[in-house]
Amino acid sequence: MGDGQPKGPTHDKIKLEQFARKLLSEVLPRSIEERQEYGAIICKNERTGILTSTKLRHSTESDTSVDVGQDEPNCGCPNGTTPVAFYHTHPIDAFYDGHDVFRGSPDFSRPQDTTIATNYQLVGFLGSFDGKFRRYDPPVLETKKVEGKEVQVLPTDSKGQLLMIPPGETVILNGTLPTQPPKSSLTGKGSLTGKSALGPKSVKDSLRDPKRVLKPASDKR
Repeated sequence: MGDGQPKGPTHDKIKLEQFARKLLSEVLPRSIEERQEYGAIICKNERTGILTSTKLRHSTESDTSVDVGQDEPNCGCPNGTTPVAFYHTHPIDAFYDGHDVFRGSPDFSRPQDTTIATNYQLVGFLGSFDGKFRRYDPPVLETKKVEGKEVQVLPTDSKGQLLMIPPGETVILNGTLPTQPPKSSLTGKGSLTGKSALGPKSVKDSLRDPKRVLKPASDKR
């Protein structure tokens, strides 16, 4: 496992990618162990450019997709900072749970993930059970000022009819993320084992589930 060479085209994007890699490297092993999604918003200080993260959240038994806090004022970022990205984990592969519910995913194929990125104009970072590190770049939406505030302008045709928003782009980033916790944390007081929001099956069992259906979105390397 290595950090890999960042793929960000600018210095700021490289810093953002490196920060997201650090955050996901810390939480992905725990996410896989507990079979819960974890995630949060990444904020950028408007004066210093320093990157921080909002409080880490996790999925629940009633909602197996983590709510990263995008609906809070300023996406949960403190005053003086701007939300620039969100990160989260996908701890299991895609499968049907027997109740016509599609759970898990290795990539950004779930519409709720790409919708957050597009609606809030946030870069999405994802760490998945296979150790792959992905970035989703949402389509850029035009904005205009209304009563002193920037609002998004949805694309329309010459007759004023709404047009389909084009999809963003998913990129598999260099290097892999750790999927196993350090040995010292697997025993005794440091154990990561906790209550699973996705049920008692092991990750290995879910990967062998005959009902699982894999239809990953097209990734660009």
